[in-house]
Amino acid sequence: MIDVAKEAGVSLKTVSRVVNAEPGTSVNTQERVKAAIETLGYRRNNAASELRSGRSGLVGLVVEDISEPFQSELARSIEEVLEREGLLLLSASTGADVDRGHKVLTALAERRVDGLIIFPSFDDYSFMEPLLGDFTQVVFVDRPPKGLAGGSVRSDHRGGAFAATSRLIDLGHTRIAYLGDPTSLYTGAERFAGYMEALIDHELPFDPALVHLQNPVGGTVGNAFKEIMSLEDPPTAVFTGNSLTTIHLLRHPGFESDKIAHIAFDDLLLADVLAVPLTTVSQDVSMIGATAANMIQERIFGNTGDYETVVLPTRLILRESDLINLRS
Repeated sequence: MIDVAKEAGVSLKTVSRVVNAEPGTSVNTQERVKAAIETLGYRRNNAASELRSGRSGLVGLVVEDISEPFQSELARSIEEVLEREGLLLLSASTGADVDRGHKVLTALAERRVDGLIIFPSFDDYSFMEPLLGDFTQVVFVDRPPKGLAGGSVRSDHRGGAFAATSRLIDLGHTRIAYLGDPTSLYTGAERFAGYMEALIDHELPFDPALVHLQNPVGGTVGNAFKEIMSLEDPPTAVFTGNSLTTIHLLRHPGFESDKIAHIAFDDLLLADVLAVPLTTVSQDVSMIGATAANMIQERIFGNTGDYETVVLPTRLILRESDLINLRS
């Protein structure tokens, strides 16, 4: 900066003002300083700037699987907002592995990222508290925080499941299968609760034989659906509680989309071009990401008030799969 000041014929403070986009310099002076910077190849020393300001300009995003549609869209929308504020997003996946999650979060905290946006994949985040100190702000997405104070942005999972199940009931279905995540997961518990509340609200009995709650791995979803359909009184409709469960069901050779009414939680990229276009409960993932990004940057830039919790509504997108005729 001293060399730039000599080249431009200005003071060191003037160079600092131009480099940091501070007011107090004329257009002519700014142009001279920028020309000197170009001539000398000056580059801002971010490490030194971080020591002075106490901020790194980095935000960490920790998810389970960045290739999963919801999480990849979430990352994209967060990055778009942070980029406008001059913040850089660092993304990492945990694979829902607790040890890897601990390592990733610890590494980001030790690098003193200004903020962490976490898609929770395990129960207790209290281990993070001594690592964060007063430097790193935290926002949780999709699920509320556990063991660590932070902001929270998520969809109305229960309300979306209630709306989907009620839609099927209003169409005349009284036997509705539910395939979803286990209730040990927050989203799994909330969506199953929405399904149950719709049955109660419409005075329909609950049949546990119609329910399969398990992580969608291997062939479990398709096999469970096959067992449910082999019941003496099989369902006439099915509600799938998350995108991976839906994908596994659609791929199963025993699933015939033109034989059973179907609504899925989470909109799929090609849901509208399937042989039977799929009715879905849509989360506004872009809005979730943008809200989380705005929340974290407000905390970084000085908002020291109470942490916020924002619950965003879902939307039922009607196509054709919910209109499959009832069996006679």
